[in-house]
Amino acid sequence: MQKEDIILLIEDKHKALVDWMDHHGMRYWEYGPTGKWTSAQHVVHLVQSMKPLNTALVIPKMALKMKFGKANRLPRSYEQVVNRYKEKLSEAGEVISPFSQNMPEPPIDKMENWMKKLTSEKDSLIKSIRKKWNEKEMDTCLLPHPLMGKMLVREMLMWTAYHTEHHYNLIKSRAEEKKKGN
Repeated sequence: MQKEDIILLIEDKHKALVDWMDHHGMRYWEYGPTGKWTSAQHVVHLVQSMKPLNTALVIPKMALKMKFGKANRLPRSYEQVVNRYKEKLSEAGEVISPFSQNMPEPPIDKMENWMKKLTSEKDSLIKSIRKKWNEKEMDTCLLPHPLMGKMLVREMLMWTAYHTEHHYNLIKSRAEEKKKGN
């Protein structure tokens, strides 16, 4: 998957989530099954997980290579990244990212603010990809992922698109469950 394809994928996954939240978010923002995250917490988690990626993408590439090493393999496809993530999730069970420990529960009056933060993080990500990364660099620099281990930058970006879709699907399915229960 080429850089522009990844950008479109990130944009599409983000748009799907934002559109759904624009139409349904007010009803489900504070909803989550007992012991599970609310829709709000899923959004906060997405913001929290994009922030360190945005920070990493503006660090000089040489510094990233010194800290995390240089790739010694070809990049995985989008499908391979998604399947590997699903496998790691099923092996690990319930996983909470280190960025999302002690998850806040923002009230409904903070929804618009958090949605703007999410869009801002996505926009920063797209800007960094376009201006600071070329195809070769995306396949030589590594970044750490708390569940997946070291990933090529290209793979981390594809994972980010899927990660948004994953949480969007959780929000939607739990909203559907709540609707059926009412």
